Amino acid sequence: MKHRVLVAEAGDPDALASERIGTLPDFDRPWEDRQKVEVEVDDGDSLGSLLRRAGEELDRIGPERAEAEPWTPTYFGIEVEGQRAQMWSELTFLDNERRIRWNYRWQDEPYSELLRAVEGGALPGDPSRLYFIRMGGVGDGFVSGFPEFIHLSHIWWEVLKTTYDVGGVLLTANTLLDMFEEDDQASNVVEKMAEDWKGNGGQPFKIRELVVRREGSKPADLAGFLGISEEEARALLVWFGSKEDDDGRWRVGEDQGSQLMAKMVEFMLWAGRLPDDAFRQEAQKFADEFAKSGRAPDVDWKYVSELPLDPKWSANLQSPHQEDRGPRARIRRWFRERR
Repeated sequence: MKHRVLVAEAGDPDALASERIGTLPDFDRPWEDRQKVEVEVDDGDSLGSLLRRAGEELDRIGPERAEAEPWTPTYFGIEVEGQRAQMWSELTFLDNERRIRWNYRWQDEPYSELLRAVEGGALPGDPSRLYFIRMGGVGDGFVSGFPEFIHLSHIWWEVLKTTYDVGGVLLTANTLLDMFEEDDQASNVVEKMAEDWKGNGGQPFKIRELVVRREGSKPADLAGFLGISEEEARALLVWFGSKEDDDGRWRVGEDQGSQLMAKMVEFMLWAGRLPDDAFRQEAQKFADEFAKSGRAPDVDWKYVSELPLDPKWSANLQSPHQEDRGPRARIRRWFRERR
């Protein structure tokens, strides 16, 4: 079956030196204001070939009619109505049992799998409106895997419990008792399901992305996607800092208890290379501040990024000054030449 897909241009690689990925001003530009091309695609055509053809057409109609450079973007982008441009380095598809499977090599997936993922709720957005993102991969590639994430969650649980036992008046029993119950159950779920999720390409940061989507999550859907019970899905939602809204969907809560959990999960995803004592000290600062003020503090990213790493990781770090080569370098030149 043939489909017509609109592909719009997004991204500016030169901005990555100073701004966090996904916060670039270009990603706030409305869909209607972007340069686009239309591509005809069959069900069996790969997403990579679709975007390569779109990129070639966008090059040809650019301000200086550049010679096309056939390359496939690192990031996949899809238009989600009412939201800024969405982008992922990995995509969530559905397996034969309609459970989530993550694929880093999404470029090889047929367009029909994208349709199936969107129709099944595994991926938000309009599959007939995609982005060609001119941006290469960034970062040293490390986030906490399941062993580190589970280990850090146990330390966080111990810190919370200790703080509750000795905490001040503002650390209310109702707030932290709920956290204890859900944190304990959620960490047990992650530990139980880690190997199954890894088998489908999952990692802790991908579970978080699935749970805290902007459009919200429903426990029944999340349970089906992850192969767990609805009760376990609710525990995960609370653990990642979500609360139920009036529409029945769960989103990251604005209350300080939810913010505490959401910020700590973000920190745990990053902190897998810290020594236990360093992580425990930062987690204790979080809990103490919450106990005193009733407010969830922000992570001091500048400070924690300068903490010494666990020696077992230090020898395996990538250099932050690696030479920029390949498609990313070519696209940087593309943008510079057109300014």
